[in-house]
Amino acid sequence: MVARAREHMPNGTPMAWMAYDDDQLVYIDHGQGPGFTDVDGFGYLDFNASDMAMFCGHANPTIVAAVQAQAARSTQFLLPTEASVAVAEELARRYPVGQWQFTLSATQANTEAIRLARAATGREVIVLFQGHYHGHFEEGLVDLDGEQVAAVERGLSKGVTGRVRIAQFNDAGTVAAALEPGDVALVLTEPAMTNNIHLLAPEPGWHAELRDLTRRHGTLLGLDETHTNVVGPGGATGMWHLDPDILTIGKAVAGGLPMGAYGVTTELAEHLDVARNVATGGTLFGNPLSAAAAQGGADRGAGPRRLRAHLRPGRRAGRRDRGGDRRGRPAVDRDPAGAPQRAVVRAEAPHRRRGLRADRRPAHPPDPGLAGQPRHLGSPARCGPHRPGPRDQRGRGPLPGRIRRVAGRTALTVPGHDDTGRANAATGRPARKYPRRAAEEPAGHRKLLGQIIVRHMCATGEPSNPSPSAGWRK
Repeated sequence: MVARAREHMPNGTPMAWMAYDDDQLVYIDHGQGPGFTDVDGFGYLDFNASDMAMFCGHANPTIVAAVQAQAARSTQFLLPTEASVAVAEELARRYPVGQWQFTLSATQANTEAIRLARAATGREVIVLFQGHYHGHFEEGLVDLDGEQVAAVERGLSKGVTGRVRIAQFNDAGTVAAALEPGDVALVLTEPAMTNNIHLLAPEPGWHAELRDLTRRHGTLLGLDETHTNVVGPGGATGMWHLDPDILTIGKAVAGGLPMGAYGVTTELAEHLDVARNVATGGTLFGNPLSAAAAQGGADRGAGPRRLRAHLRPGRRAGRRDRGGDRRGRPAVDRDPAGAPQRAVVRAEAPHRRRGLRADRRPAHPPDPGLAGQPRHLGSPARCGPHRPGPRDQRGRGPLPGRIRRVAGRTALTVPGHDDTGRANAATGRPARKYPRRAAEEPAGHRKLLGQIIVRHMCATGEPSNPSPSAGWRK
């Protein structure tokens, strides 16, 4: 298959990204629930979830039924359908922007958001944050190289670096300096930065300060929820009560079918009147197939009960890989001190009740006996808010990256490290943590960290490291 593919595709893949970091290319035949099977019959658990696009699982039956029904009625009209109206209504209900437009990806949604901001403000420059990724449009591929703003990939126009300024996330001073010339149309950021730096959460008061700075300088504020939308129905924007002028999403919004969207305020929507001639649109934008998939996922396909059933084989397979029985129930492992691991887990779980909120669960003291032990991976993909706690819902084992109360602080504990973030003596790996005073913790902070940290660890096999000192290399 590899030789055949390389006859007509560079790298043997239809897109260069698919060839990154692979010793052996894998060609996929089909997927179901939490995993997929390649053309040679080997099965895989998809912890990457196609970089969040398949957050509802592979071949989700509700989304499949919606797509099949629409395909039988035609796949394109270049005219609106009832499904597109329903999706726009649902997005307006979830997010604090009431007017929506559809694209085929988050990259295109961000591209159109920038064009709209330039048309509305009459300004040219946009401000991004070091370590960002918002898609493969020209301005989105500019970042700092040392102290200089530079294109991070080849093939971009020479003048693109003059249209972008780079600031530092959580640093209002750098934002104020970037806005000072008065020529910035849009500040674009994620509510919490993901992608190239794994995770960088907002400091307390950061978003309020950013919103105030943009308003004082007459600049629009855009939030890219492409990754963070999975923390709940309103994404991180709703969880933290943020107030953007423009909001963009993509990937999982249509269950993995090509779709992106951006929402704007009523005032900005006036610039999208067809007579105003802003450079937006595409032949397949707003197509009925993507809209049907988005409607199916939003209405029925993303319910917690449906997803638990759809993804249950992945959870059981993960536990079997750790030595559990055929139903995925964990075996009794022993920690370095010789105590049964299951006994340690269950001793900590008497407080667990269905529906108990993560921020109301009692804190637990560190359990050094589990330091360096393999972590339970939990569900490979979820489509709804995960409630991270010291254990998974059934008390069957710790999550791979977990947020715990340690000495009055919130710290990220990862494999190979003890519960205070110090390097484990057995592995010698450096400590990786992002501590924060409990009193300063933003609302829903642990919830967002739990979602994104687990995803990145499952995808990369390495703990998330949101520390700026780790560098910003793509």
